[in-house]
Amino acid sequence: EHHGRLLPPEFTLLRFEPEPFTGPDVLVWVKMMAWDLSANYTLELMRHDIAAKVGVDRMADLLPPYPVNGLSIVGGSPATENGPSAGVGRSHYTGKGSPYTSGLLSALSSGDPSVRDLLLGGSFEGLGSNNWVVDGTLGATGKPLLANDPHLATHLPSLWYLAHMTAGDFDVIGATLPGAPAVAIGRNRFIAWGETNVAAHVEDLYLERVDASGRTAEFRGAQEPLRIIPETIKVKGSAPIEIDVRVTRHGPLVSHALNAISAAAKTEPKPPTYEPLAFRWTALDDEDATVVAFLKLNEAKNWSDFTAALRHLVVPAQNFVYADVDGHIGYYAPGTIPVRASGDGSRPVEGWTGDAEWTGSVPYEELPHVFDPPDHFIVTANNRPMPADYPHLIALEYPEPYRAQRVTDLISRKKQFTVGEFAEMQADTLSLHAHALLPLLLGHVAADDTRTRQAVSILSQWNYNASGDSAGSAIFQAWFRHLAPALVGDELG
Repeated sequence: EHHGRLLPPEFTLLRFEPEPFTGPDVLVWVKMMAWDLSANYTLELMRHDIAAKVGVDRMADLLPPYPVNGLSIVGGSPATENGPSAGVGRSHYTGKGSPYTSGLLSALSSGDPSVRDLLLGGSFEGLGSNNWVVDGTLGATGKPLLANDPHLATHLPSLWYLAHMTAGDFDVIGATLPGAPAVAIGRNRFIAWGETNVAAHVEDLYLERVDASGRTAEFRGAQEPLRIIPETIKVKGSAPIEIDVRVTRHGPLVSHALNAISAAAKTEPKPPTYEPLAFRWTALDDEDATVVAFLKLNEAKNWSDFTAALRHLVVPAQNFVYADVDGHIGYYAPGTIPVRASGDGSRPVEGWTGDAEWTGSVPYEELPHVFDPPDHFIVTANNRPMPADYPHLIALEYPEPYRAQRVTDLISRKKQFTVGEFAEMQADTLSLHAHALLPLLLGHVAADDTRTRQAVSILSQWNYNASGDSAGSAIFQAWFRHLAPALVGDELG
């Protein structure tokens, strides 16, 4: 009902008014959230490009897997230790298989321009969510406590809209997606829940053999007709753009868009171009009842209702922590996780052979979960959901477990918690990343000028607290941003 000056200022600046939300808009917005939280196809492209540049073996050295002994949400967690490096110490940065990936991408994307363009021009923000729950033995009131702090990229308008909805016995409060008909993170009179992103491997790229007409693609020796979907893209001040989206059995062909991005790059040499690539994603499958999952979740009264609701969730896969008024806590990582006939989806595969098809999904009962764990608490911060010996592939790229380890350490040091103490934990700024890496960096510094000696002196006295007014934190972060391009930029070109 708002028009003109009653609308937020961004509408005035862009000179348009929004149209009313419809049912399709709601569904599409939920899909956009899934898009925001599902991005492993970009890493497939990056592996493809780096392997072409320096070979598969050196690419694997540059992007090692999550460490076998890395902190897991369910089972297989290393024991914590006392002190600021608890459980994540330097061993995670010096041994084989150290989890450099997310930090490396962040540093590369803000460094050398040619390397940044190799990464499709994207900038990797310092994102990462956390949640944790303790049962009544650790809660000061004798009841569970649950905290959640989702960190997503900055948007205008905000991705989150806080709402309290009540209707008779229905009473739910928390964070909603604007226009969506359910609370995504929150509580009702019986249960509370929170989420962090699993970053599940639910996107694959397939190399396709498209015939000269551009209307069929080869699959196991036969030509299959492509599905053609006409799309109209409205452009303000210009004529609409009409395009035909061509879809193979593996999904829409996206290489034309990627090649257009490469052609528009301002640096030389231009980023690589791609042969026809089709994009497979769980969110593009015919059935997606994720909205139903959240509607049922809002009405859940116990663990049984909760897990039954999550059974409907397709994408994005999330680390759900749970607490209820009866004193129980739990964790589940729902979502459709594809099972591949071969390979791990880490790089684009040949689509015409049929050797790397999706053959199904991980059974819901076998997805990572736990109920009333003996440790009396559960912590997630985008780290690996399951132990190293888990039989299914959930994902390949997990952030370093520093945030999860820090929360685990803080919980392990106290016997009971209040709500205020949980809030203090959410505001904690101790950097286990710096604690692990900085001593190694300082060991390689030649302090042969006054400014360097001053910086080394500040860093040597720094307590690893990355508060906003910390000179040590500022120097360390600047150093880290320049580190990856200095190490690999010359070879990646």
